[in-house]
Amino acid sequence: MNCPSSAELTELATGALPEERTTEILDHLSDCNRCLTFCEENFTATTRHFIQTKVDSATRLQLITTDAECKDVLTQLESNIPEFRQVLQATTQIGLRPGMILGNYQLIRLISTGGMGVIYEAEQLSLERRVALKFLLSLGQVTKEQLQRFKNEALAVGRLDHAHIIPVHTFETKEELRYLVMPYVDGTNLSQLINKLKTLGRGSTLESAPDSFQFSPAVAALLGTNAVLSRDYLRRSIERFIPIIEAIQYAHEHNIIHRDIKPSNLILDHTGKLWIGDFGVAKFESSDDITLTQHLIGTPRYMSPEQATGDAKRLDHRSDIYSLGVTLYEMLTLEPLFPATDSAAMLIRIATDEPVPPRTHNGNIPGDLETILLTAISKAPADRYHTAGDFALDLRRFLNGEPIHARAPTLLDKGIKWFKRNRIIASLSLLLFLAVSASSVVLAIYNHRLSTANSRLNDQKQVVEEANQKAQSALAEARQQNYALSMTMASNALEKRDSSRVQRLLEPFKPTGSETDLRGLEWFLLHRNETQKNVQRQQLTDELLYTLAIDPMERILAVSGIEGIIYLLDPKTLALEGKIPTDHIEINGLAFHPFRNLLASTGDDGSICIWDLTTREITQRIRVFPPPSENEPKQMVLQIAFTPRGKRIVVSCNDSAIRLFDFNPDEPGDQTAIREPVLKFVNDQIPETERRNMQIFKLLPDRGEIVGGGFDGSLTIWKLSSGERVRTVQVPAPANVDPHIMALDYDSLTKTVAIGTKDPGVYIWNLRDDSFFLVGRHDDPIDSANFIEGGQRLHVSDRSGTSKVWPLERSEDPQPDLSLLIHKGRSYYSSVSQQGVKVLTVGADGHVAGFTPENLDEDAAHIVFTSYAITDKCGIAEQENAFFLLDRGVLKYFISDEPGFKLAWNSHVYEDIAVGKIGESGYLITAEPSNRCRIWNRSTGEEVASWSLKEVHPQMVEKFLYSTATKSLICESSDRIISVIPCEEIEGQGIKPISGPQVQFPGVLPVLIRNDSCLAYKDERAFVIYNLVDKREEFRLEDEMHAIDRFTFTTDHETVFLAFSNRTIEKRDLHSSESPPTSWTAPARITSLAMTPDDKTLIVATDDQKLTLWSTSQGILMHSIEHPVTKQMWFTHGGQLITETTQESLVSTETRHLQILDFGPTWNSYVQSLHNHSLHK
Repeated sequence: MNCPSSAELTELATGALPEERTTEILDHLSDCNRCLTFCEENFTATTRHFIQTKVDSATRLQLITTDAECKDVLTQLESNIPEFRQVLQATTQIGLRPGMILGNYQLIRLISTGGMGVIYEAEQLSLERRVALKFLLSLGQVTKEQLQRFKNEALAVGRLDHAHIIPVHTFETKEELRYLVMPYVDGTNLSQLINKLKTLGRGSTLESAPDSFQFSPAVAALLGTNAVLSRDYLRRSIERFIPIIEAIQYAHEHNIIHRDIKPSNLILDHTGKLWIGDFGVAKFESSDDITLTQHLIGTPRYMSPEQATGDAKRLDHRSDIYSLGVTLYEMLTLEPLFPATDSAAMLIRIATDEPVPPRTHNGNIPGDLETILLTAISKAPADRYHTAGDFALDLRRFLNGEPIHARAPTLLDKGIKWFKRNRIIASLSLLLFLAVSASSVVLAIYNHRLSTANSRLNDQKQVVEEANQKAQSALAEARQQNYALSMTMASNALEKRDSSRVQRLLEPFKPTGSETDLRGLEWFLLHRNETQKNVQRQQLTDELLYTLAIDPMERILAVSGIEGIIYLLDPKTLALEGKIPTDHIEINGLAFHPFRNLLASTGDDGSICIWDLTTREITQRIRVFPPPSENEPKQMVLQIAFTPRGKRIVVSCNDSAIRLFDFNPDEPGDQTAIREPVLKFVNDQIPETERRNMQIFKLLPDRGEIVGGGFDGSLTIWKLSSGERVRTVQVPAPANVDPHIMALDYDSLTKTVAIGTKDPGVYIWNLRDDSFFLVGRHDDPIDSANFIEGGQRLHVSDRSGTSKVWPLERSEDPQPDLSLLIHKGRSYYSSVSQQGVKVLTVGADGHVAGFTPENLDEDAAHIVFTSYAITDKCGIAEQENAFFLLDRGVLKYFISDEPGFKLAWNSHVYEDIAVGKIGESGYLITAEPSNRCRIWNRSTGEEVASWSLKEVHPQMVEKFLYSTATKSLICESSDRIISVIPCEEIEGQGIKPISGPQVQFPGVLPVLIRNDSCLAYKDERAFVIYNLVDKREEFRLEDEMHAIDRFTFTTDHETVFLAFSNRTIEKRDLHSSESPPTSWTAPARITSLAMTPDDKTLIVATDDQKLTLWSTSQGILMHSIEHPVTKQMWFTHGGQLITETTQESLVSTETRHLQILDFGPTWNSYVQSLHNHSLHK
């Protein structure tokens, strides 16, 4: 043929040339250098590349179609894969191919095509990470609508930051190519999954699937071991779908409507996490400047009725709720809401037809779930859930077995719908009804007015008001009594583990509207304990449990410890299913083979054992060290892991090396001979004699590496294939602490390592740039760290038995999201499920525990208490929002909203046994047994003055108080004498006693009240309030029969509660001598009293090691908790209860502890609001 004209070549470049002529010119260009030279000289680089790609593609197709065998394959592809031509045309039209480098990206493979573009998997070269590139389909033919959709997707998703929304990194243009850069999600879209499950068939499982079934990790993640459309499948599907609804709620909160929610836009990755993407037709609710087109927006089958009818005025966020409902309907039934027809018929059905109830397709769907689905897909937007969040909440209530908010349509609802469809008849009927009704109403009003006029309401007004006041008072009293009795019954139900009854008794007292909130501390405690039912616990033994492992299919949980027995449990229920005795002495590590039904164990006998879980018999033993002998130190094998393919085993030992062994499951190993490792991983930078033990490691499978942590805080990475050391870094622990690495975990998505140390800090190490940041600190050394929830948060357990969940973000004051006391004693090891959702732990109490952090109420997950040992010779200075502890010369302080003690200073004055706060001046006073006193600057720890009290107060001081109202120092001495010593305040030196009249009287437990103007104390059988300003007794109460043990006040100091030696508690109004006292009896001898900040609850500590909670208005015992014998206790402004306790010890007669009881953030916020309100008043 003749050479084409320049106009035809230009049309070829823009895609405007007819197909037949395009083929002819491409054939010509493959042989004509003249035309190719013209293109090179006149077209841009991208256009030249585009034309050359077309020529190459045409040449390759020509070669294929001329080869008989290739032609047969091509014919088969075209007949079996309708998308084949579309994919081929799309990729050649844009000029893209795998391996092509586009700026910072190298294309790997074509993922999918659509009506507007193609998506490639690619590698971002600068960051060495996988991404997805979404290209516009047609080069040179990009319409304004298509371009606007692309920009709209970037704008919409760029505003969003949600764990289940696929983000857009950037929108880029390279010459005529326009594309979005997004993270690569390795998974399968929901539409494909639904089709696969349809193929599998109702009631089928993966185990029963035919050999022809195309297995997918995403199918396994969604279906698990459950049957298709079974109740368990429904629950599993809803659990994965709820985060998508919450993601759409998040988008709505940012004024973005998706408008194209459908199964193909949802991707289930291989961990079981569901993602939503494709915001290409999203609309910003707050403006109309991004309205794309006058055409219908969305996919017909999943359009809402208002979308289907083009009713733009009614199209808001509730349209997304409809599409979510339709998608979930299809997921739970495997059937479309309306079967496929042509688009026009489909739109008519959506607008007019009522949906088929989902239970018609799947009889396993409960009635409540059907009601939820039908509410979401209601025709009228007003009949749907008001927000996507309400939709998600109802689904959660359904999963938790709670009453749902949605209601099935009543006869009245159906009647209203009939009226809407038959408006003329309905309107005439309604007019007739209103006419009759209006006449009746007018007549009724007239009669009522006549009756009112003849009454004598004015004469009875005062009587009615008085009666109303009495009724209101009686009602309030009855409500308080009902509340107190309900809390007592809830406490009893809790002891009987009747969780549903506890919930029923607590629920009515949640405040609504303007009702008085009756709830006290006991309600929050009972609610916290009731919600802790979400923590599973199973006691396997009375001995220590060291380790656990979960098999890859999550069918078996293996647990072991000091006994040398392997316990096999159901990981869902923690039910014990079997035991395997071993000769390991103690078992230190467990690991499941990734593909075989095998379990590996390590122990103190220096060997690795392989167990067949079908027969529960040993199949191999790999002996790392000789059997232990009595005279030699134990050579132990500790941690163990299989490499990803299961062909090698990695172990750590109690020496300086990590070892790697070959493993063949089909060849029994030698039971006695020592097996030499293939590789040893050691830190060769350090001389062998100076190497510290390295007993913890973590595989980095995507990098082909392994990281080990040392006692000295070093972290070393080696190549797993060669043992070559890659690099060694040091964890940035503070100076003068033990940086011993105790825990490691790795997240392949973010390329970060989680580190737990003995100091005890939690760190994140970014392997890309070797940077570190502090996640947070515990009060005890770390034992385990696990990435959870797809690497979004970190679970950490420590030696106190506490588990904390930390957000992975940098913060100057890091705080955990959740903190839960799981074990009594050390929590040795923890792991998470394959999906990173459920946490499993074992501990020194012989328990295995499991919990899902997302399912825990924040109050339920808070720490019960933190304990600090103190000596007999220590001083405590309490204050409303903090307290100071002086013990062996070290002064520490605790602030209510900052967990943990803070070191103020080390005075090295080990004899000091008393400490007191001097008002708000910033000074502290301490005293030693000789009554030598020192004044300290509280901020700097500097001693600013010292003097002796010997002359004015010869007795040994045990407690200090300072009255700012009278500038006097109150001293309680060891011989039960209280002295009031006048002082002068000296700039820079705090205070100093002055000569003058002093007041002394026998007594103990002095407390300053009423703005420091009065002093309350007790003396054997008397309770006294002494006015420091007037220097006189203001109130005295004596009891000839019984001693007064303890007392406490309401916050206004107008009411006192007294505890007597006969277990009686007496409530007295200090300003009403006519009001008789009320009293009740405690179950045991009373050791301390404390009033909650809201004055609703009196906490009574008794010598039977309990804290009992009493209604201050009713005198009813409402709840009790176990707690050591308490000498004194008080509340901080932050809501924590500080207790000083004593316990019998085998070493000495008793031990003392300060314990900080934290009842959860809801209670703390409530107490803080009371304090703020008090300050405001």
